[in-house]
Amino acid sequence: MCPKTIELIKEITLRNKHYIYRDGDNFRAVSVKKQGVEYVNIIPSENIQILNQLCQDKTVTKDKATIFFGANCDNLDLPYTYGHKLKYYVQDMLLILVAIGKATINKKGRGYLYHVSK
Repeated sequence: MCPKTIELIKEITLRNKHYIYRDGDNFRAVSVKKQGVEYVNIIPSENIQILNQLCQDKTVTKDKATIFFGANCDNLDLPYTYGHKLKYYVQDMLLILVAIGKATINKKGRGYLYHVSK
């Protein structure tokens, strides 16, 4: 049996630092607050593909992407299905799209806009 390798893809700094890793067939998003507290989401590639299809060729905020994803994820096994934790989960998925080159990110005011390409 071959051990899984976890590979750092990209480090992204928003308000906090976010580290995006490839973890076998899945992704791992780690956000680190300034106080040193870490939050980790392990996200299946299938979820990334679904979000990519839903937001393809659109410019979205974290909130708008959460609406798109939340309305189309009934059949997925998600750790969160509503509320602010789902928004952070979707933000992590958007950051994964940025890390793998399928989206770009721009700051607008206090928030961020993600443009998901075709």
